[in-house]
Amino acid sequence: MSAMSAMAVVVLLGLVFHAAGHAMLTVPHSKNNGFPGSYALDRSDYYTTASWWLDRAYFGTPKVTPWMQPGHFSWADARDLPDVTQTFHPCGCYNPHGVEFCAGVELAQGFGETSMGPSVGPKVTPPRWPRGTQQVTAFNMYANHGGGYIYMLCKRTEFLQCRTDHLSEPIRSSTREQQDAYLKCIWDCFESHVLDFADSQWLEYQEQKDMNVTMKPSNREGLPSQSTWRWIPIPDTTQITGGGDGMCSWDAVDSFSNDAVKLRFTEDFGAENVCDTGPKVHNPNNWQVKDKIILPDNLPVGEYLLSWRWDCYMADQIWSNCADVEITDSAIETTTPVSTSTTTSTTSIASTTSTTSPSSGCIDGELPTEWSQAGRFDCNYFRERGAAYSNPLAYCAHAAIRNTCCFCESALRQKHRALRRGHAKHLHQAALALIQNASKVRKSDPSEL
Repeated sequence: MSAMSAMAVVVLLGLVFHAAGHAMLTVPHSKNNGFPGSYALDRSDYYTTASWWLDRAYFGTPKVTPWMQPGHFSWADARDLPDVTQTFHPCGCYNPHGVEFCAGVELAQGFGETSMGPSVGPKVTPPRWPRGTQQVTAFNMYANHGGGYIYMLCKRTEFLQCRTDHLSEPIRSSTREQQDAYLKCIWDCFESHVLDFADSQWLEYQEQKDMNVTMKPSNREGLPSQSTWRWIPIPDTTQITGGGDGMCSWDAVDSFSNDAVKLRFTEDFGAENVCDTGPKVHNPNNWQVKDKIILPDNLPVGEYLLSWRWDCYMADQIWSNCADVEITDSAIETTTPVSTSTTTSTTSIASTTSTTSPSSGCIDGELPTEWSQAGRFDCNYFRERGAAYSNPLAYCAHAAIRNTCCFCESALRQKHRALRRGHAKHLHQAALALIQNASKVRKSDPSEL
């Protein structure tokens, strides 16, 4: 290894430990394994899940950060950084040293696959979104840097074609010119389908569906041309009192769903006379930032990747994640919530006792590490999480849950009983019909007279 290459590796490793993972897309379930319950992960596990980002993203000087020119910092700017070349991808890169480390390229390349960087994440069932509808998205921040964000779509066939057309196999052998052509292709795909926001934005406390703070959305224009970016609704520490732009925490609030969430908001962000110096304005990890995005009614149906990009204001950083979604033609039931309903959802951290099914004596097994997050989540957590979105059996679609959790077995057994009852009823009706028919035949037979 040359001295220059060794220095590049040292710099890149320094970048990883410097930023250490600040935010992630959680709804839909992201390809880097972000999900609504991620807020409960400990620091190291959260950082592993959230380390898909770009550092030293600035214009001329670190004081001119990405949010000062939303969307202007490009993959070419990342490539041309003066100290070290970085890879900027719409789905984020676990290691900024090459496109092979970016989500959806080699890591989690299959539809519904996820990655935790150095290890494989769980397989998930992507949501099905009817075109022409509004759908809920969410992200969670461990460290807030203010600024704003955007959502974009790229059809999966086009996403994969960019790789086929421009990269070598193995991908790590691709030249700089090939990687440049690939990155241009990928960014062109996403930036040609920027999604508009509906007029709604809210904070959800942890994963509790009845604990909401309705915010006053604030937008600004950026690139691609005429695209709408949305402000982070909570300012970073001294972002405004230090002379910057934005809204104070309480100024951005429209209403609270109840007194309990108002209390939590006050505990984390300060009283009404506090602008941007509350206890957790810089670490608002208890809160999901939620929006509704508008799907065009002329969007071709098929499999897509949804990209979330956050351009920071108080740091020279950009975060990007992707999630798999399926765009459908008709209004079918979706697997992500479409409103701020008041159905209560509480987070269940794994207990020391397993749940059982009284009728069968079933005892929950031990979930795989990628699902339990090292023992933090158990079967009851996934049952309650599904129930919060009106489908307690949603996670039974995953083999890891179905083969481990009793609530899936009980549900399947009830379904089979219902099928058997239906079959028995059908046989009974068929037998009665045969008897009645035979009686009619006998009465019409002359030999019986």
